[in-house]
Amino acid sequence: MSVFIKINLFGAFRDFNAGSTIAVGLKTGDDAQTVKANLGKALGGSDKVMALLSKSRLATDETVLLDHDIITESRELAILPPVAGG
Repeated sequence: MSVFIKINLFGAFRDFNAGSTIAVGLKTGDDAQTVKANLGKALGGSDKVMALLSKSRLATDETVLLDHDIITESRELAILPPVAGG
C-alpha cells in the first residue's frame, strides 16, 4: 500500500521547497533511509540535496530515527539538517 506522509522541513531544506512541509510517498515496510531517498527525489534530487540528506536525520515528535527504523504510515516527520553549536 502506498500513502503520503507529511515531512516538516527545517534549515537548509527550506531552500529547496516553496513551503515548510512536503508530502512524500511511503510504502508499507519502508525504513527511514528509503523515506530520505524519496524526500531527496521530491526536493529535486540535486547533488546538494542528496549530500545534505546523507548528513541529516528524520525525527518524530518523540525521537530521532535511525536509518533502519521502519516508518508507520500514521507518522508526521521532520527532517533535521546538521547544525553547529557551542
